Amino acid sequence: FNLFVQYNEVTKEMLYKALVESEISPIKIRKKYYCDRYGVKITFNDAFINRVCEEAIKNRAGFRGLEQTVNGCLSKLNFKLQCEPNAYSEIIITEEILDNPRSYQYIKK
Repeated sequence: FNLFVQYNEVTKEMLYKALVESEISPIKIRKKYYCDRYGVKITFNDAFINRVCEEAIKNRAGFRGLEQTVNGCLSKLNFKLQCEPNAYSEIIITEEILDNPRSYQYIKK
């Protein structure tokens, strides 16, 4: 049989709130992971968060799209931190990362 589920349209504001305030936000989870694992503070600027929300809406991916986009943007970062442990105190993630996956802003210790 076919099952159709109608849902309310997800707005950019709803997605933004989920990324910034939710305890299961992929941003909060990744910040904690990098702090615990590498001792590095990760900062996501507002333009990045807004762009991630826009991508999720454009791709009709909703809340699941947030995690996919955030994790995809950080995939190259793990390798860098493993190769250079204890080299950085902070890494800033800007909207540029969505176009250039290596455009992290590193702040050395």
